[in-house]
Amino acid sequence: MKLLRYRLFTNAVANYAGQFTIVAVGILLTPVIIAHLGVDMYGVWALVVSIQGLGGLFDLGLSTSIVKYVAEHHARGEEDQINRVVSSSFMLHLGIGALAMVATLLGAWLGLPLLNLDPGQLEIARVALVVAGATLSVGLPLGVPGNLLLGLRHYGISNGVNIVQTLIAAVAIVVALRMGGGPVALVAINGVGLTASHIARWYFAARLMPRLRVSPRLAGMDTLKRIGSYSVWLFLLDTAKRIFYNADAVLVAAFLPVAQVTAYNLGFKPASAISYLSGPMVSVFMP
Repeated sequence: MKLLRYRLFTNAVANYAGQFTIVAVGILLTPVIIAHLGVDMYGVWALVVSIQGLGGLFDLGLSTSIVKYVAEHHARGEEDQINRVVSSSFMLHLGIGALAMVATLLGAWLGLPLLNLDPGQLEIARVALVVAGATLSVGLPLGVPGNLLLGLRHYGISNGVNIVQTLIAAVAIVVALRMGGGPVALVAINGVGLTASHIARWYFAARLMPRLRVSPRLAGMDTLKRIGSYSVWLFLLDTAKRIFYNADAVLVAAFLPVAQVTAYNLGFKPASAISYLSGPMVSVFMP
């Protein structure tokens, strides 16, 4: 019991450390980014980031479902079943990633013109959104090992990767801004950082589970049906959360100049940070 309490405590601390780092860096970087990009280009960048956040819906709630089933099989010592869960999820995410890229291209050329962007802003937003879409399409399958780490209850490693990636990306963003980089550069830095963090989690997952195997031969419809039976409810919850946090920028840009996205973000994002207080603790107890 003492060991369980200790692990719950350390995992919660790791979650809060990771969340605090992300929120703090975001708040500290905001005035720096605005000072270099200007109000309009910051609005373009914030708009693309929000659309990218909505793109996370392509996960279909599978990530949290993976955590649940990996934890269950790990508790029973069923490594073969963990390999089946991871392989099935990875293969499915490969296909979903391809669909996400197609959807991104359609959104960039057909959706963005519907927003209140001038020609110059539209061109930059298109390129940035394509880069964001590429990050999403690659991140969907590569993110599976990160869910494996959480299922194995190694929150410290996962959040350690998050913290390092966030701090390195913050430094890279400042350097890029001083060199004249714009929204596209910022989105690209985020994409490279996220991809590197996924690879790092894959490395740690393989070290913790030497018999980890990811193969099409281990993927199966029975496993996907089992994962999907739980993920459908998580998808509904995730949809509500992502709409709450990300759809606002799109709505603002649909009716007002993109500079108003900046004004909205400056008020909403810091205020919404309080809502992150419960998540790190809850996720320790349940996926």
